Amino acid sequence: MEADHTPLLRNGHGDATKGNRNSNRRRLFEHLAGYKPLTAIADHAKIDYDQAFIQSMVKANRMKQAIEMYKSGGFSQSIARLRLQHPVAPRMVIPEGTRIVGATMDGLVIKGTSVEDAFWSTNTEEVVLLVEYETALNQSAYCHVGSLAATNARDIQGCFASQGTIKILDFQNGAPVYEYAYHYNPVSETYNGRTFQGMSTELDMSFGHSKHFEKFEIYYGIADYADSWIEAALDGTATAFSKGNADFSAFDAEQRNNIMLTAPKILNLWMYVVRMMEYATVQCNFPCGHVSGERCDDIPVRAWDQSVAFYTGSLKGVDGNGKGVLLYDLADDMCEIFKTCSGSGDSETGTSSVNFRIMNLYQDGQLALLRRECSRASAIKEQIVNLMTIPLIQGALYSAHVRNFTTDFEEIESATFAASVLPIVSECSRRDAETIFTNLGLGQANQTVDTLSIKQAFENNYACMGITCEDIGGVWEGRYYGQYSFPCNYDDGALSGIDLRLVVILGFILVPCIFVSVFLVYRKRSRQSRDWFCYDDDSDDDMTDDIPENVLGTVNLD
Repeated sequence: MEADHTPLLRNGHGDATKGNRNSNRRRLFEHLAGYKPLTAIADHAKIDYDQAFIQSMVKANRMKQAIEMYKSGGFSQSIARLRLQHPVAPRMVIPEGTRIVGATMDGLVIKGTSVEDAFWSTNTEEVVLLVEYETALNQSAYCHVGSLAATNARDIQGCFASQGTIKILDFQNGAPVYEYAYHYNPVSETYNGRTFQGMSTELDMSFGHSKHFEKFEIYYGIADYADSWIEAALDGTATAFSKGNADFSAFDAEQRNNIMLTAPKILNLWMYVVRMMEYATVQCNFPCGHVSGERCDDIPVRAWDQSVAFYTGSLKGVDGNGKGVLLYDLADDMCEIFKTCSGSGDSETGTSSVNFRIMNLYQDGQLALLRRECSRASAIKEQIVNLMTIPLIQGALYSAHVRNFTTDFEEIESATFAASVLPIVSECSRRDAETIFTNLGLGQANQTVDTLSIKQAFENNYACMGITCEDIGGVWEGRYYGQYSFPCNYDDGALSGIDLRLVVILGFILVPCIFVSVFLVYRKRSRQSRDWFCYDDDSDDDMTDDIPENVLGTVNLD
């Protein structure tokens, strides 16, 4: 007898389209860095725990664990592989998006959502049901295993019990509750569906057309350019791009390993955030009801909310005052260096002007999607992408600034920041992109970088990239801007009208003192840079301090 494949419900697929069937009833969700989401994004925001763990492991020189976290994940989109047994008739299809309720080993209620269709074929007595765990923003105790399986940083207390009964819920159709017995090993049968590596290797197949992604794919010649860059660095080999190649073979392991502190977020995550916004605006243009059971605005708003989660991360908290490790905090780090903090963009401390504007635009974009104002939402997306480019340019400029006074420590970081923005510059001017690459590309250790040429190459294209001189600012040294690192519209006070003889006399007196002072300043800046990129053991600024101890744990190296 053929199995009865009567569907309980239907849903979409992919990161942006997963959701429960109660989508015709709006719920209140926790704010994230001041943003008011209309969909559940807490689990997406937990990707920052992955990055924080990576940084902690790199700092402790435990690269095996850092690489495993990069490739396999541990904290975001935890999925249980439940083995359902002995189904009662009829053998129901359990479609993707079905809500599942079960219990932990302590008997606490636990909820999740199926991530793909599951059904029994004829005479099958067991079927695998993949269930994504439901989490909350401030929830530190939840099921997370993945690459943490061999460490005490894993948490199986929040997982389904090793055996028991789950309930299959279908609130929309008013169908009866179905119950199934299951078996499950929380340690070996829990994995993560969302990883930093996957944000690059699976990006090309995840979404449709993307003009921003195509800039990078055309420039580098491959879709997974971000992962290829990281893998080459870790292996000490050269990339095989059509343009913008990097050869890491001349660098030692410590220098190459530090790439894990920056590259996953400015290469992998940056583009994923952009792609989620693009997916949202594309879905906005589809007619309502093209996915059965969805609200007209569900898919685009969900994708948009997820973009915010990936940009900020969970550690920022409800109001944005927490210390995070993703792109939001990169923008804040850069504003302190370039004196572009605060709403007015002229302060040395506080929230960056970039983040003030991005978070406001995110909220405006959500409203536009709710109203099906698709053209307006698309225009807002472009503004956000332009603003997201600012910290990348600042990172490239700052690393160029400090490379003249340092050696290999900043070379890989400067090349990585350049790689994150070269395709954008190249679309505006190939010549200027080549100038940046020639100066910041790898293979120029201990050579002087032409900071002024790099600065000019970027400035030539600010208008094309939709940003301004004021957006970028300059490297602020406390009382003045650094040499060749002042804002492009800045009047540095030319020496007009001053007696040249006085200048010469003062020069003989002051130059030695200035040289010593500048050297000390740049040495301090260099150390700060290494703390920022590399998290030196002497640094007090550990970005993992705000992560609950039971989440990070102590890695067991046995």
